[in-house]
Amino acid sequence: MSAPLSQYRRKRDFGATPEPRGVARRAGCAKASAHFVVHLHHARARHFDLRLQVGEVLRSWAVPKGPSLDPRNRRLAVEVEDHPLDYGRFEGKIPRGQYGAGDVRIWDQGEWSPEGDARRALKSGHLRFTLHGQRLRGAWSLVRTRLKARQPQWLLIKARDAAARAGDVADDTPLSAWRRKGGAPAAAPRAATAAAGKLPANVGLQLARLVAAAPPGDEWLHEVKFDGYRILAFRGGKRVRISSRGDQDWTAKLAGTARAIAQLPCRSCILDGELVTLDAHGRSSFGQLQQHFGEAGGEAYMRVMVFDLLYLNGADLRPLPQIERKKMLSALMKKAHAPLYLTESVRGNGPRAARAACAAGLEGIVCKAVEAPYQDGRGGAWLKVKCVQSDEYAIIGYTTGKGAREKLGSLLLASACANGEWRYRGRVGTGLDQRLIAQLLALLPPVRTRRPPALASAPSRAQLRGAEPLWVSPRYVVEVEFRGHTADGLLRQASLKGLREDRSIDSLLPRRRDAARVRARGKSAPARRARRQARAVSGA
Repeated sequence: MSAPLSQYRRKRDFGATPEPRGVARRAGCAKASAHFVVHLHHARARHFDLRLQVGEVLRSWAVPKGPSLDPRNRRLAVEVEDHPLDYGRFEGKIPRGQYGAGDVRIWDQGEWSPEGDARRALKSGHLRFTLHGQRLRGAWSLVRTRLKARQPQWLLIKARDAAARAGDVADDTPLSAWRRKGGAPAAAPRAATAAAGKLPANVGLQLARLVAAAPPGDEWLHEVKFDGYRILAFRGGKRVRISSRGDQDWTAKLAGTARAIAQLPCRSCILDGELVTLDAHGRSSFGQLQQHFGEAGGEAYMRVMVFDLLYLNGADLRPLPQIERKKMLSALMKKAHAPLYLTESVRGNGPRAARAACAAGLEGIVCKAVEAPYQDGRGGAWLKVKCVQSDEYAIIGYTTGKGAREKLGSLLLASACANGEWRYRGRVGTGLDQRLIAQLLALLPPVRTRRPPALASAPSRAQLRGAEPLWVSPRYVVEVEFRGHTADGLLRQASLKGLREDRSIDSLLPRRRDAARVRARGKSAPARRARRQARAVSGA
């Protein structure tokens, strides 16, 4: 166990508190981007906790008034004990009588990057860094003061850049539908609405953050998590365009879907959904979808499960709450034809919904905050609970096999680091069939090498299990199910789900957002304008 966590563990009774104890973590990428999280903590006094990943722990500061995007506001930040990396996903209620008793919810999260060496800067007392979060972005500083106190006192200061703005964000309620004691969940912030008119060429997708357990309250909707291809459908008049998550044009491949969208009772719309193929038990099957996608007549085996409505008749509905967009989508889909289907949802009882989904053999559920607007990126308004762990990796090589698998026995996998390097994550052979082997051999570069690509550290012979690898440049993405990680960060009991033809290799790279692209967040007037506009067009 990591020595820096000794103070954290000494203060807590893990038989009583739901907080993570913290386990030994697999080694990360050298110079990789790191995670940050800001918790909103209702303890004896309401405050915010800023946590920055430095090495294998989260360095933590209590910020009583919360961070401010106004450079004139210098906020006191009291250094507290280091927390385990698992704490970055923690939300819950710490019981009365325990250290830090009260409710803890994620208020913001994302990636952060320091100027220079973070440990050295913290030791010197001045850390300059950049945040890439949903709410906090741009350049910041932590400056240690000379105030005499039991714990080190710092100042958290926003730099003057494109992400700075006047006012405060400390009173923003979290998108995880924060519930106060004895009160109703507060309304989520609303984004400014765009004027009605021409549809945009593309929109950023809202993504779900992986959590261990579903939230229980009525402020959440719960849907089946489908195992397929995410798509956006753009309809303007009778013209329809269908694009993949990677912005590939799939209109020609999904001609039947395009015709069904053109028949919807509206002038224009943008739909968000998932392209799936259902097996004999009614469960989405990624393997069968891959088999039929792109083949003649294959669309007959597919469905498009529509779960969100982003534009309608020229109006931008994204600033509206999730529950209002759902109602408008339901009305629009009443006259929809196959292969378009409305994704059903249930409200409340998230843990029970998750148990039912897993018992039915589904991949999991997606939980959506009813009062949250649609915002691109992976925030806290959409959460996903998986029955089986899975993730996406780059193919960086393969090994030969025996018999029918002589040419390709297993794939070698890697995840991306922030500095352009890759980290070896293990191998997968389970799930490879002759059709997929033939497809992969046709795709993989004809020029192979005995030298690995830009790996942060080359795998040892033991990690390769004695196999002689053939390395290739990372160009293709696969999805893999697994049962956890080994101590050195390799996948345990990995099984290949399939080749992700809808993902480019760039989709695995750490996301970097321009600090100048700060979404303007209105309070009440923009949402009211969006509602008026939506009501005016919803009957068309």
